[in-house]
Amino acid sequence: MRGVSRDPSPARSRIRSSPGARGRRAGYGAGTVKRHPALVPLSQDHHQALVSALKLRRATAETAADAARAFREHWETGERLHFRIEEEVLLPAFAAHADPDHPVVVQVLLEHVAIRRDADRLASEAPLELLHDLGARLSAHVELEERRLFPLIEETLPEDALVALGERLREAEAEAVAASRHDSATDA
Repeated sequence: MRGVSRDPSPARSRIRSSPGARGRRAGYGAGTVKRHPALVPLSQDHHQALVSALKLRRATAETAADAARAFREHWETGERLHFRIEEEVLLPAFAAHADPDHPVVVQVLLEHVAIRRDADRLASEAPLELLHDLGARLSAHVELEERRLFPLIEETLPEDALVALGERLREAEAEAVAASRHDSATDA
């Protein structure tokens, strides 16, 4: 057995317990889980998403416009890129070692589409129902990734592939930041 089962779901979801595979604590949920270092930056992004989701879920008629504006800023400055990196780097790395049609992967992608749709809607309208629904959807999405997708990836990918994945994730982030700076400089 390579790890200790952490999720009673039918999906194979184990967290590696070998010393070389341990990362910093991800800090998600009631208890914290050791996360492979390759996935720690994505888990840290999830913390920011949860803060944003909480603001959306707590929005009132008086705070709706501010909550929508705060989410749009979060979306434009980080969450949209986070989704892209997961779709272009993380999920293909998983698919190189397992079935790309895995139900968790499909659910992650469907949720990305729904969250993108709602983020686009917030650009033109901010009804409370949309804010609350988006907040709940985003929170549930983070939970899906932290409790099912990341453990599945940690169990499926061999250590060398996880290390390579971490390098590719860092490179993708750096490239996106550099492109963003370039775009900002040319807009000025």
